[in-house]
Amino acid sequence: MRRHGRRNPDVRGFTLFELIIVLAILGTLAALVAPRVTKLPQRITPAIVDFLEAERAKTVRTGTATEVRLTDRALLSEATGARLDLGEGVSIEVLRPTPNRYLPSRKLTAFYADGTMSATLFRVSSGDAAYTVEISPFFSRIRYANVD
Repeated sequence: MRRHGRRNPDVRGFTLFELIIVLAILGTLAALVAPRVTKLPQRITPAIVDFLEAERAKTVRTGTATEVRLTDRALLSEATGARLDLGEGVSIEVLRPTPNRYLPSRKLTAFYADGTMSATLFRVSSGDAAYTVEISPFFSRIRYANVD
């Protein structure tokens, strides 16, 4: 008959307390590492979306319409003169409306004083990460999504 409170030296294993401590450590490590791993390729797109949303806000605040133009290496705002350099290896492909490839810079979108904007759909690529950014007068925000 086995007595309570004494451990049998032949039985090997971990106590409940040891298992809880190990799970707590693993959970803490996962909480620290997971956001960095899951958001790694998103670093390029929010900068572009932030730039476009800032230009839209400036347009509404000042009451002056602006066009955002796309060159080979940057986004340029005509009214404010703001510029966002795309960086090495980042490319933007305009999907809608169909772009005129013969112009050195092309209109990406326009923001108007009342907060509306012209419709555009484009893909941002950097290495193996790609995102679509959609600007539409029907949305209150500029939307972007991961391309699989």
